[in-house]
Amino acid sequence: MAGWLQAGSVIRARYAGTDVRVSPAGLHPWDAARREMFLLRPDVAHPLSVDPLVWPRHAHAKQVGEALPWVGVDQVRRAAEAWPHGGDDSPVVIVIGAVAEDVREEALFATRWGTEANVEVEDGWRFAGFDVADGPTAISGLCNCGYAASDATLVPRDVWGPYLNENGLFSEVGAAFDFRKLTDVRVPDHAPFAVFGIWIVSG
Repeated sequence: MAGWLQAGSVIRARYAGTDVRVSPAGLHPWDAARREMFLLRPDVAHPLSVDPLVWPRHAHAKQVGEALPWVGVDQVRRAAEAWPHGGDDSPVVIVIGAVAEDVREEALFATRWGTEANVEVEDGWRFAGFDVADGPTAISGLCNCGYAASDATLVPRDVWGPYLNENGLFSEVGAAFDFRKLTDVRVPDHAPFAVFGIWIVSG
């Protein structure tokens, strides 16, 4: 993946770690009150996210540690393959990539998370979407920072909802960057936020 956010370019993501999550098939739908509070698309039954409070880590994930850029994809994949598989409890391996809006921000990634290598997408990986969070496995400003009635003017659902896919994530990185700027203002306690791509590797 190479290039910056420009017309006709391909987005480059810095490798921010590999994690193991609960299979989406095993996620319980959020109740209506939680979806109304935390989602810009309340019709999404259960969003996916870099945030483990939103998309929980698998019960055995502690065996491979946190999602860190110095823990390789193959290492995590091999560990997960040795765990029990079957049904809704099957582990799902994901890759997280931090996406910079410019050269300056990309340089900051190395300081904040040690992310210096690019994500190399392999055949068979499925792109889940872009999240906006304050770290590779931290709080999502998209689906874990509740929307109060007073936020309706800043982030109206009818404007932002159509940009989200069936996973409750952004399909287009440009929209994710725009939303990130609003989230820095809306949730200053967790700012600065960043944009993260999520790829489902196996499971």
